[in-house]
Amino acid sequence: MLTLDDTPGPNLIRGYGGGFIELPNRTLRASCLIGVERVIERWRPARIEELELGDLELVFAQGASVVLLAMPGPVTFPAPRIRGAFGERRVGLEVMELGAACRTFNVLVQERRSVLGAFLLPGGEPEEDTGRESFTNQPTDRS
Repeated sequence: MLTLDDTPGPNLIRGYGGGFIELPNRTLRASCLIGVERVIERWRPARIEELELGDLELVFAQGASVVLLAMPGPVTFPAPRIRGAFGERRVGLEVMELGAACRTFNVLVQERRSVLGAFLLPGGEPEEDTGRESFTNQPTDRS
């Protein structure tokens, strides 16, 4: 896989699958927060059942207007108190499967939207390229 990324700018996801997310300069294998210009590695929860209100402090501190909460495999929605915290702060919450969230994240970043990807990943080594999806020829500027 060859991709051209010679322009510094916002984070764009280059690939995903088997419990990992690939950015231009690193591969993330544990839960993380990916913003337009910032990446926070090693976000505590690895599964939706582990997500607590305290974990949202770091999410809300990023100032995004919409959060994509993503996980590999079947989508499971967070507890009502978690969803309620987003409503109280008037922050949009979309719960999505990993691939859909990666694609949506890139579109929103390219539209210059205030988005944060909150990715729940199990950690460890990814499967041997099984289910790997890559993005190529992505524009980084839509001026």
